[in-house]
Amino acid sequence: MSDVRTQAWFRNALEAVPDYPEFLTVDELDASTRALAEAHPDLVQVRVIGRSRSGRPIPMLRIGSGRRRALLFGCPHPNEPIGAMMLEYLSGRLCADAGLRRALDWTFYIIKCIDVDGTRLNEGWFKGTFTTGRYIRNFYRPAFHEQVEWTFPVEYKTYRFDAPLPETRALMAAIEEIRPDFIYSLHNAALGGAFYYSSHALTDDLYESLRRLPRERGLPLHAGEPEMPFVEPLSEAVYRLPTLVDQYEFMARVQPGQDPAASLRSGACSVEYARRFCDPVALVTELPYVVDPRINDPTPVDITRRRLLQDGLARDEEILTLLQDLYRRARPHLSVPTPFETAVQDLLRFLEGSLPARRRWLESAPDLDQPATTAQWFDVQVLLPFYRVLYYGMLIRCAAAQPPHPDLDQVAAEAEAAVQRWEAYLDSHLRAAVVPIRHLVQVQLGAGLLVMDYLQAR
Repeated sequence: MSDVRTQAWFRNALEAVPDYPEFLTVDELDASTRALAEAHPDLVQVRVIGRSRSGRPIPMLRIGSGRRRALLFGCPHPNEPIGAMMLEYLSGRLCADAGLRRALDWTFYIIKCIDVDGTRLNEGWFKGTFTTGRYIRNFYRPAFHEQVEWTFPVEYKTYRFDAPLPETRALMAAIEEIRPDFIYSLHNAALGGAFYYSSHALTDDLYESLRRLPRERGLPLHAGEPEMPFVEPLSEAVYRLPTLVDQYEFMARVQPGQDPAASLRSGACSVEYARRFCDPVALVTELPYVVDPRINDPTPVDITRRRLLQDGLARDEEILTLLQDLYRRARPHLSVPTPFETAVQDLLRFLEGSLPARRRWLESAPDLDQPATTAQWFDVQVLLPFYRVLYYGMLIRCAAAQPPHPDLDQVAAEAEAAVQRWEAYLDSHLRAAVVPIRHLVQVQLGAGLLVMDYLQAR
């Protein structure tokens, strides 16, 4: 069997991706969807599958008539617009390229943006050159229990969650109706390297093809720490998709005698819910806006992995302490509810519950006394604090939404000072290059097509 990467339909689809100068807003995505349906009424069906918490419509496109069914949705986290751009391109390409439609025996169900409200709160950094400072000051990511991808109903042992968001209910209805064979939840990171999650074990040849996609476009593979200590590696830069059940069992192992349900607030993910009706393969392609080659550097450094992770834990505690103090002082003056406050509250609660578990894990986990790699050092010393400092930016945005008060002004000033310190730290530690949006779209598109072709050929 020939390598699908050499086939014309695959090569042409990737090569035709435009050189996008910026990310599209929700309004621009919706306008494009309407225009595509009007231009191709014989190929495209559009319907509203639900409404957001603020009442905005969530459109879904249906393209193709293949035997297999693929559900693809962008912005499962609203600070992750790469997938929306990929779906913007793919929907148009499917209409324009009959050869692509013939090669793929699939019906495509496409939701360019599932979290329309949250995505609008990120649009301040969508235009212009990406910088860490603009990203921090215009960033929004919901609390766990307000994330579309992590609020599906679940009941497991002592834990029960049944508070799906309106956006999640829209996805639930789509999943139950479509019974997808493939789910592509289009996530991405901000800094770091490329890596994948898969709900199922795939083949070694497919893993290598997935790795070649980012490598060929100058994106290093992630070789640092996994996002969560309980994530199972399937191959280099490919992990098994973590579930709420995995998180529950990890908490039970590292905190014996304590009920894991006390530390959980979110629900299941989309593929966990879909398993009630079918057995889809789910893929996640994690890509950064900015890359630093050290995230893939295996060179040992002069510190053990255990000590490195302990240093990272201490830094998390430092960031938590300051954020707790700032929020405590701001809270009496937060009379206007905002999603930024909820997100800050959630991080504080998460860290308060997870830091002791991480400390116990670090004390007892085997195989942590070997030298850490440069990639692991970079992950812990640069990436982890960057993601934490984003919450200072949300606290500043929360304060700005309130009636003026001198105490709030002081809190915002101190939070801004912390942002500036960390911005300087990042600028001095990053050897960063901004990745062209075209390359990011090509990798996400290519990965999806590779897996779909694999499933089609099974």
